[in-house]
Amino acid sequence: MSDRELLARYRSGDSGALDELIGRHRRPLYGFILNMTDRPGDADDVFQEVWLRALRSIDGYEDRGFLSWLIMIARN
Repeated sequence: MSDRELLARYRSGDSGALDELIGRHRRPLYGFILNMTDRPGDADDVFQEVWLRALRSIDGYEDRGFLSWLIMIARN
């Protein structure tokens, strides 16, 4: 299932779709964040914050590369 389909399912109230999105993007996003912070504890905190910020602004997501969008959030 594509990210687009998972996002549609999440927006329809399927919390399992969110779990799948997080699992799908966990390694690359966490790796990026760990490279930025160089500290696993800080990377854990930033990872959670990225997902919180993403969920708060999910309605503004413009259906481009989802991982790229998450990384952009992590950078800011």
